[in-house]
Amino acid sequence: MDQQDKRNKNKDLVVVVFKKPLWKLILAALIYTAAILASYEIYKIIRIGNLSIDNQEYVINAISIIGYAFIMAILYSAKNTKYFDFKNNKYKNEYNVAFIKIGWWKDLPDLKYIAVFRKDDYVFEVNLWHSNNKHFTIYTYDDEDDAMKIGKKMAIELSIDLFDATQKGNFKWIDKE
Repeated sequence: MDQQDKRNKNKDLVVVVFKKPLWKLILAALIYTAAILASYEIYKIIRIGNLSIDNQEYVINAISIIGYAFIMAILYSAKNTKYFDFKNNKYKNEYNVAFIKIGWWKDLPDLKYIAVFRKDDYVFEVNLWHSNNKHFTIYTYDDEDDAMKIGKKMAIELSIDLFDATQKGNFKWIDKE
């Protein structure tokens, strides 16, 4: 996964863009295409007026399948972006597909520390821990060095500690300098 970090002139805003793997985008494109073609076939049946009882059931089932296909395609193609506004102590988790964007600004909770940990053999997560021992994931990487870089960068920006949990049984606090 690639990560993009942008800052404005005041270094108050950090943007982390979650890019989808190419295979997911290709799969989403195929699903969108199939759903659109199926929708056109349903349109032709309805327009011709060939809605016998058998066709009505077929149309209803096809519309349900098309709906599920669109939902799957959206899940495969939606891009996730996290915004951190340090000046106003806010964050936003935004999802977008094409020109449609959904996300709301929320207050940053009482932050405790950043943790980078190994989720499995090839996945590393950067989590932001806050009050009541809760956390949310800032990013998921397939490279340990990239995960540590973003963890360190966010820990410095937020003036909080960085915890390294990438090696099982060898957890440690990291010096950010």
